[in-house]
Amino acid sequence: MKQYIELRLKDLKKLKELYEKVIDEDLASIIIKERNNTFIFYRHNADGSCKYLSKTRNIEEIKRLATKRYAKACLKECIKEEKTLLSFRQILESSCTPLSFPKPLNKYVKHNELSVEELKAQEWLNKKRYVESNERRGKSTDYRHKTSNGLYVRSAVEKEIVELLLKYKVPFVYEPILNLREDPTSPNITQRFIPDFLVYNKRTDKEFYWEHLGKIDDEEYADRNLRKLSYYSRNNIVTSDNLIVTLGSKNQAPSTEDFEKIIKALLV
Repeated sequence: MKQYIELRLKDLKKLKELYEKVIDEDLASIIIKERNNTFIFYRHNADGSCKYLSKTRNIEEIKRLATKRYAKACLKECIKEEKTLLSFRQILESSCTPLSFPKPLNKYVKHNELSVEELKAQEWLNKKRYVESNERRGKSTDYRHKTSNGLYVRSAVEKEIVELLLKYKVPFVYEPILNLREDPTSPNITQRFIPDFLVYNKRTDKEFYWEHLGKIDDEEYADRNLRKLSYYSRNNIVTSDNLIVTLGSKNQAPSTEDFEKIIKALLV
């Protein structure tokens, strides 16, 4: 909603500038009178005098004054819409703390940040909470890297991805449980997978699975993940739609800029 308001305000600004150029300093206007089912046009001058405008000899003057009158009418509507949008934007940005909300809890709530998108993100996270607890992961030697929000992850690259998701306020779940059908025609036969991330674009309301394959130079690792991606594909999880795949090797990993490009393009 906020994005639409800002874009529309920019459009209105451009339209106002165009209409203002049409409305020149000439204070004359056009008057329309009807006589015997025929419309007659007059030029109304700033001093109050009127001049008859012939539809043949003064056609260009009629067109100019008609265009000017149209621009004035459009400009008036633009200003009216702009005022409405600015008022609405102010309402969206204003604090809406309920009077019944306990004051001792105020410092724990980020007022003015609970936009519609933030509420959608919170609702999404509540529905997608991962099964395995972070405390249990922290005790495992497989999860040696701790992020700034206290999450334990397997690798330094995963830690970097988490930090970037936090930076750009992208809702995510680390290692969610994913049960996929081996054959779409046999829904009762499933296999469990654990993607690296499930991420959510709160603006477009779209989910993406994110797999970072960091050891593609390891043949066994590569074969295992190719089979996983094959399962994904059979269950309509594909890179052209809802799957993000990044690649790395023992000696090379994507740069921070590479990850940021993906996040900016798909998740914010």
